[in-house]
Amino acid sequence: MSVEVMLGIPKRMDVIDGAGEQVAHLHSPPFTVIKDKVNVAFASGEELQLQGTIIENDYAVRDSHGNLRIHITQKWVTVRDRDTVDVADGQRPEVAFALAWAIDRWVERD
Repeated sequence: MSVEVMLGIPKRMDVIDGAGEQVAHLHSPPFTVIKDKVNVAFASGEELQLQGTIIENDYAVRDSHGNLRIHITQKWVTVRDRDTVDVADGQRPEVAFALAWAIDRWVERD
C-alpha cells in the first residue's frame, strides 16, 4: 500500500494487491473537522463514497445511488480494538476488509 502525505494529513491513498496492481484509490478533501468524506475509485470504474466520524470510528460506504454497501465500526474491547465489517450482498468481502484497513491507517495518520 502506498500513501501520499501532505502536512501529516493523507489526502490520497492507493490500495495495491499482492501482484502490485492498483485495486482502489482513496481521495479526500485536505481538511475535515468531524466528518470524514472519502471518495473511493476502483480500477473497475466503480465509485463509492465513504463517510463517517473520527470520534465514533463509524463509517458507511455508499454507492452512487446512496445504497449502503459496507459498514465499518470500531469499538474498544478491554485493551484491544474490535472492528466489525458488514458487507452487502454483491460486494466483495476482500475489498471491504482492505477499505477497513486503509481507513484505520488513514485515521492513525490524522
